[in-house]
Amino acid sequence: MPRYQPNYTRHGIDFTVIQRTGNICLLKGTYQHTPDHFTYEVHRLRMKPAHPDSADAGQLILCSPSESEWGRHGWTHLTLAAAQEQFDTLANKAGGIAVAL
Repeated sequence: MPRYQPNYTRHGIDFTVIQRTGNICLLKGTYQHTPDHFTYEVHRLRMKPAHPDSADAGQLILCSPSESEWGRHGWTHLTLAAAQEQFDTLANKAGGIAVAL
């Protein structure tokens, strides 16, 4: 399976993949300014060509959904329970077995 970056920062939130099955990921986001507050996201990873100037130029890589794909391939949840429920539903549809990272 192509490479995927499991940790990144977006809009002042540090995201980490906490569970993944195939192309379905559950992420925990920690707010940099209030590290005791969290957000959760579920992503359906998509295959896309790497940026031409990147180290992976010319290869396909797994990417999180873009802002225009939000609601179809990416979702935000306020609780881990809600995110876990959606993750489990999508992972079961994909026929995979969830593995904690």
